[in-house]
Amino acid sequence: MNLSGFTVTACNDGPTALGHIDRGYRPDMVITGERLRFTPIVALSANKQAATREQALELGASGLRVKPVGTDELVKVIRQLVAGA
Repeated sequence: MNLSGFTVTACNDGPTALGHIDRGYRPDMVITGERLRFTPIVALSANKQAATREQALELGASGLRVKPVGTDELVKVIRQLVAGA
């Protein structure tokens, strides 16, 4: 679908969207409904500045980790967020 010059792929649910990603689709942006606003989001950034963390939190991220992030650290963060959800 085309919308004002943008290519739009609409998905009616999360599993459908994940299926697109599993098949290699990489969107530049995801727009989601408010029911997903409680889904934990971890932002990854190469920027260590405190303002970057504040901005990520203001935009709705549950947390920010500075890259590179090791597997153990990422699994720990995921477990903490899932346990608190």
